Amino acid sequence: MPPSSPAQVAREFIQNINGHSPDALAQSMTEDHCFVDSTGGRSQGKEKMRKGWAGYFSMFPTMK
Repeated sequence: MPPSSPAQVAREFIQNINGHSPDALAQSMTEDHCFVDSTGGRSQGKEKMRKGWAGYFSMFPTMK
């Protein structure tokens, strides 16, 4: 199967955020994934980001 287009990857990422699915989000990340927040803070690593998303979703459970 050919790789997804950048637009499809973005749509799937948004769907996984809206679905509160840290495991699905992590599946789309590389091991050295780097997240840069709005203040320039950086978090690096797939597992660290999976845990970070899980924490975020637990802080905002009604946003699903």
